[in-house]
Parts: sequence; C-alpha cells; structure tokens
Amino acid sequence: MIYLLLCILSNVLIFVVFRIYPKYRINTLQAIVMNYLFCVLTGVVFYSSTLAAYIHQVDYFPAWGYIALFLSFAFILTFLLMAHTTQRMGITVATIASKLSLVIPVSFSLLLFSRGHTELSPINSVGILLALVAIVLASFQPKLSKIKNFRKKDHPLILPIGVFLLGGTIDTLINFANLKYLQQGEDAIFVISIFILTFIWGVIWLLIKGNGLQNRSLYGGLLLGVPNFFSMIFLLKSLDTFDSNGALIYPLVNIGIILGGSLVSVCIFHDRLMKINYLGVFLALVSLILISWTNE
Repeated sequence: MIYLLLCILSNVLIFVVFRIYPKYRINTLQAIVMNYLFCVLTGVVFYSSTLAAYIHQVDYFPAWGYIALFLSFAFILTFLLMAHTTQRMGITVATIASKLSLVIPVSFSLLLFSRGHTELSPINSVGILLALVAIVLASFQPKLSKIKNFRKKDHPLILPIGVFLLGGTIDTLINFANLKYLQQGEDAIFVISIFILTFIWGVIWLLIKGNGLQNRSLYGGLLLGVPNFFSMIFLLKSLDTFDSNGALIYPLVNIGIILGGSLVSVCIFHDRLMKINYLGVFLALVSLILISWTNE
C-alpha cells in the first residue's frame, strides 16, 4: 500500500511543478528535456549498486529494448501535452485526462493479459463510457477565450484527448513489459534506460529548435525529474506487489491522483471550477470504481 501512496504523491507533484513553470518563466520544453537528465541522475544515485551488478551481465539489447525505445519518444510527447494542458486548462483537467487513460491499460489487462477478472462486465463497460463523458465535462469551458494563453486557431480539447490516448498507451506498455519481459530487479534499469533515450530525443529536439539553454530550465528539470523518476519506480513496484494486476492498480492509483490533483488545483492554485467541471470530477471517480468493479 505504501508504494501506491508514494506513486500518487509523485504524480501529483508532477502536475504541481508544471503549474509553477509559467510563474517563474521556465521554458517548458527545455525543462522537460532536462528533467530526463535528472531522472537518470536520480536513478544512478539511488540504484548505483543495482546498475553496477547489471552492467556486468547485461544483454546489449534486452528483450524489452524496443518497448523502452518507443516509450522514450511517447514520454516526451505526453509530457509536453500534459504541461500545456495544465498551464492552459488547470491541474484538474490535466489530471483527469491523464488518469482516466487507465481505460486503455485496464481493458488490455482484462482482455489480453489475463490479470484481474477475465472479461469486461456491463458495469465495466458503463465505467469506460462514463470516463469519456467525464473528460469532456471536466474540460468544458463556456468561453474559449477565458482559457489561459488561448488563441483562436487553438483546439484546446486536443490537449486532454492527446494526454488520454498517449497516457493509456504508455501505461499499457509498461504493464506489458513488467508482465512479460522484466526480470527481478530490472525495474530501475528499465526506467533509467527509457529516460536516457528520452533525454537523447529531447536534446535532438532542442538542437533543431536552436534555442539556448536557460539556467531556469535546469532548476525546472530538477524539480520535475525527481518525482518523475519515482512515479515510475513506485508504479512498477505496485504492479509487482499485486502480480501485475493493472485492472486493480491503475484505478486505485488514478483515483488518488484525481482527488489529490483536484484538491491542489482548487485549494492551492485557486482554480475556478464550474458546476459542470465538478460533475466531471465526480463522474471520473464513479467511472474508476465501475471500471475496477468485479463480482469475484
């Protein structure tokens, strides 16, 4: 249970860090790229002995290598979408879009990975449909001009929808890798490998854009990198504890993140939510309960 709580806390901190970037004029793209460098450094510091032991018996391209390669690209793209969603539409919208993406990994866990109950019940199906409605209601803005940094050519709903789809794909692949390929003690190596590759993609992106690295971006990367690294580690450890049962773990974790993110959004950042947005939050919680419902 402690790993679940730590995973929730780490994820909420990620959204908080995204939210404070504009206040301190931190370049979001640069900070996200540098965050992956600090993720790697955090992993080296906390798992140096594990890394040293693994290097001596390393398969130069492990079985999970292709998954790590794809995840590295998906991670940086998802983080950019999450950051812009948080900054333009608030923490509540971003957390709900990100965490209701559990519809995807839960469905795969039930139907293909044979973890949890083995088929989708009518209750589970209602929960999945309700999750999609919840995203729309929680993201609803009556006047688009009131959205932060909104421009007429923008399509704001693309941001939470993109977070939803990519986040679900990432969680599904992490669960698949943990179930099929990762050996005992390989979770830190897997996470560090993803972050190294993601950092390389990010550096290439920055070089193409040709912008000089700002000092603030280093601080922003550090603030983001530590909770980001541990959010992955604690998720994998939670999955290990419950036999890779994504149908159980993802709803529990994501309910906590939605509640935590909404409380932080309203109580600390004073985001104003309309009644329809609160309804979206409520439906999100109901949908998570229905998705994880089992008669066993």
